[in-house]
Amino acid sequence: MIVKKQHYIPINTDQYIQEMKNKKTIQIKKMIKKYGIETTSLSIP
Repeated sequence: MIVKKQHYIPINTDQYIQEMKNKKTIQIKKMIKKYGIETTSLSIP
């Protein structure tokens, strides 16, 4: 599994954090859909 890391300082940190949360949520939803995983709680930092 290849993970691309991007190193940059976002201009709008709050927006950046929100986008990261959205991306993680989408990835988690895709994983749940793909593997049929049911989880009661997902922690997104």
